[in-house]
Amino acid sequence: RAQFEELGLVVEHLRQLDPQRVAYINLLPDYISAEALGTTTYAEHVDQFVAVVRPSLLSVDYYPFRVDGDRDSFFANLAVIRDRALRAGLPWLLIVQALPHGPYRDPTPAELAWQVHHGLAFGARAISYFTYWTPVRVPHAERWNFRRGLVEHGVATDKLAAVAALNASARAIAGQLDDFRSIAVLDAAGRFGTPPPLPPVAAIGGGDATLGLFAAADGRRAGLLVNRDYRAARTLRVVPT
Repeated sequence: RAQFEELGLVVEHLRQLDPQRVAYINLLPDYISAEALGTTTYAEHVDQFVAVVRPSLLSVDYYPFRVDGDRDSFFANLAVIRDRALRAGLPWLLIVQALPHGPYRDPTPAELAWQVHHGLAFGARAISYFTYWTPVRVPHAERWNFRRGLVEHGVATDKLAAVAALNASARAIAGQLDDFRSIAVLDAAGRFGTPPPLPPVAAIGGGDATLGLFAAADGRRAGLLVNRDYRAARTLRVVPT
């Protein structure tokens, strides 16, 4: 938080010099300590960033897949970013965990897809990966033990092909949502977001699922349904009102 005023000046300076390009600043995730955030709550951290820095884009990275289990605030973090992006009229970007490092495990193709499609369901308009190149000459590289990025030592890993296919799918979905605005995120289990019913959705059946609900100016509705279980396939269904 202590850096926001200075960052705001830099962003405005770059905006005046080059208004066609975005001054890119990534936000910390919600599992960072309040001492590191510099605010009492994570929502306050994001609020002050938007108010003081006045960015053209919100970006956040969240790495959910630890060796000893999954972090439990992934959806809460996405909900805060989605809400603040909508309030400010800003697009937002999700950086997904794509390589093992430190306490984080190597995500499977299903886990990569789980992150990407949940980002889109929450209204993200861009996706990035940590990392494309496996970091080598970076501070604390030995401690973090970065490995198996999309490209390692100039050579594509098997992950690059999986991400290329995933990007093609994500791009197609995002293109279909170009004229739509996120209006709700429904949770079939009722643990976060808005539980059904919410017109035009009466219920979500077939298992644990997330449904991003979108609306166009002409009254059209669209939904992006995502299986919450990255370990097993599900046949899901949306029951209309």
